[in-house]
Order: sequence, then C-alpha cells, then structure tokens
Amino acid sequence: MVDPERKEKLREAVAEILSSVEGRTLNIVVLNKALFYLDLIALRDFGKTVTDNTYIALKLGPVIAKYDKRIIEDLAKIGVIKQTEEENGAKPITLLKKTNSDHLTQAEIDLAHNIGKSFAENITSSEASFFSHDNEGWKLAFAIGLGAGKPAHFIDMGIALQQVIDDDPWMNEPVEAEILGKVCQPSAESEEW
Repeated sequence: MVDPERKEKLREAVAEILSSVEGRTLNIVVLNKALFYLDLIALRDFGKTVTDNTYIALKLGPVIAKYDKRIIEDLAKIGVIKQTEEENGAKPITLLKKTNSDHLTQAEIDLAHNIGKSFAENITSSEASFFSHDNEGWKLAFAIGLGAGKPAHFIDMGIALQQVIDDDPWMNEPVEAEILGKVCQPSAESEEW
C-alpha cells in the first residue's frame, strides 16, 4: 500500500515542475530526470528528498520506480495530466490542471520551478539521459541490475548525491609543507605513526 502523503508529494512535485515550463509540457524522460535532480538537490540542501520515492536505474537513466503507474496512470486518472505519443516516439506529459501543493514547502516548490525551467530550457531527452549517466548512483545501480542482466536496481541516493555536491576548495588545495610536517610526524610519546 502506497503511503498517501508520499503519493501526494509526488503528484504535487510533478505539477509544480510542469507548471513552471512553457506549454506546461515535458517529455516523460526529461520529467523523470527533473524529478531525480529535484530530489537530489533537495537532499543536498534540505537534508531530505521532496517526493520520498525510490528511483531505479534504467538504460535511459534514473526513473521513479513504477513511474508508469505512480505518475502517468495515477495523475491521468484524476485529470491532472495527459500523455501523448508523437511520431518520433517522444511521450510528452502535459499538465491539464494545477493541484494545490499542501504537502510541499515553499522552498520545495521554488526548487521544483527552478529545476523544471532549467530542464525545459536547456536539456533534450537525450541530453538529460546522458547527464544522468554521469551519476555514480545510477552507474552502480545499473551495473548490478540491468547491466548485469538482472532486474532494475534501486539507486542509492547517498551515492547519487556525489554528482550535485559542489567541490570544496579546502579539500582540493595542496597541503602546505608546514602542516604536512606536523601531521605526518610521530609524537614523542608514540613509536607509531
């Protein structure tokens, strides 16, 4: 049984992402990647994901587990979205009506809008997939799942988080000789390093 709050958070996140883009439409591939990066950046910035959903590693990158039911079927059934299929095989999702966002904070809504705009303006479905293939969490889950001929494996968001953590210049600076000498010298009381 799906947790009702988790279901609502996913519905609201989808609606907020789609409401922020021109035409209120994104290809399903791009929408799944936008949701993945929404959750990753929220985990980085807020300490928790927005949707509380699990992602699995498919060939085209991370997707919400059972997204066909949890996003497409569920939201189409209540008239929030519709999915069409284009001649080129694209399957865009269009927001038909905005839902209340009672389960998301204003910071989460703002982040969903920023992610939606960024993905809609800058990234094709292929580019979104290629970008997500640089994610260590996806790489690992794909390698032990579909890449090994097994069922799709879930993505560890802690590992996936590495892709969106900014480099810390303090950690990348060479250690000064004076500090290195103090750290690498045994103490007078110790015979070990």
